[in-house]
Amino acid sequence: MNTSPNSPHTGRPHQAAASPSFAARSAEERATTAPTTVRALREVDLVAVQALYAHHVLHGLASFEEVPPDVGELRARHAAVRAAGLPYLVAERNGEVVGFAYATLYRARSAYRHTVEDSVYVAPGWAGRGIGAALLGEVIRLCEAGPWRQMLAVIGQGDDNTGSMALHARLGFERIGALRSVGFKKERWLDTVLMQRPLGSEDHAQPCGMPAMDLPEPIRAGASWLMVLQGQRCFGGLFGCVGSRGPSHARPGPCCPRGAVLRGFAVRCLGHLVLTARCAGRRHVGQAWL
Repeated sequence: MNTSPNSPHTGRPHQAAASPSFAARSAEERATTAPTTVRALREVDLVAVQALYAHHVLHGLASFEEVPPDVGELRARHAAVRAAGLPYLVAERNGEVVGFAYATLYRARSAYRHTVEDSVYVAPGWAGRGIGAALLGEVIRLCEAGPWRQMLAVIGQGDDNTGSMALHARLGFERIGALRSVGFKKERWLDTVLMQRPLGSEDHAQPCGMPAMDLPEPIRAGASWLMVLQGQRCFGGLFGCVGSRGPSHARPGPCCPRGAVLRGFAVRCLGHLVLTARCAGRRHVGQAWL
């Protein structure tokens, strides 16, 4: 994304810029050539991520948000992503957060549970340095290690967002269509382009684990939830009656001994409830679609 140069007018006659000193050149070269570290987002990163994303919301057209979320809102979104077992990453250079990326469920309805959507944002002035590719590549790798089979990119600004489209194409995404004039921002009608790439074994085999189940009638009548639970490693656990509060006894599943107690917390985000729980030293993740 283009940014304005940081050179306010001083009122003095224009002079040719002096050549930067060796120390300044060295610092600039170090910043340019320093390796990019991609890692999981930490609590201390949220302020930097909020500022980075706010810039894109206020000055760009790729995000269809018009009011930047505050740190508290981003904290809740991050919690929901991690509770679902999906990655939320930052890219760091010389201790500075220069980009972030994450995956979310593509849709909340249960039959979509093997499909995810990626989001990638790079700080102003850092485009074209491989940061987006490093972030998206790691998001893909981590999702392929899980039960997800397809990844979608919903690219705001449509075909005009050539940078994002080129990035996704380099990492195996194919353009599959466009939605015309579905957004209106900054006095413009905006398209979105859909791109897609397969993950893991794609659709060549039946999905393993993450079974959908109906909750017992008392809970179903009260909340009408459809619950999916997955074990941290085998993705095969089916853990029975789990409510949104307090411990609840689970029926035995592949990862869960009989009578085990699941203790967790719930996060309400984007129309569905996400629950994490611990049982016999294992971490389980559940999602309920409302």
